[in-house]
Amino acid sequence: MFLDRARKMEWEEKHLQNYHGSYEDILQRNKDVWNQIFDGGQMKRINLFYVIAKDKIVADIGAGGGWFGLEAIRKGAEKVYLFEVNPLILMNLERSFKELKVPDEKYQTVYVTKNLSIKNLPQFDLVYSMAVFMHLYFWQVESWIKWIAKNLKVGGEAHLQFYQKSELGTTMFFNGQDDH
Repeated sequence: MFLDRARKMEWEEKHLQNYHGSYEDILQRNKDVWNQIFDGGQMKRINLFYVIAKDKIVADIGAGGGWFGLEAIRKGAEKVYLFEVNPLILMNLERSFKELKVPDEKYQTVYVTKNLSIKNLPQFDLVYSMAVFMHLYFWQVESWIKWIAKNLKVGGEAHLQFYQKSELGTTMFFNGQDDH
């Protein structure tokens, strides 16, 4: 199971409160990425994991507003699959990509459901996930790691960030507190 009902409802509430910003915020970030206009903070976040995307099939788990996927497309990815749990965020992502005239054949959005039973996904050259797994319970992360192992091409790369810091030290997975 990739996402339980309680976590899904929690994320839907956060997205309703503009966790990723308004559509205008998402569009502006995506314009900056697409047109290579960055301040230092944005560039650091986008390049938290430096990846070579040229000619690769990329999975972006927890795509949010889509700026990593957009950067991968800009850098020559063959195709980017953008996985997200919230349909409103996917709608805003797609809307911003269309406004930027990103070619439709370069990306596909994937709505993450409880079991992620999506047919006809390719094997991926690169799997990327930033700041997603720290929000999930261990058993959910374990499901994702197994999915990645099954869907990553031999010799492919997985770039995953999943940690948070608290007064108790560093935890690798969601600890039941919203302190991140």
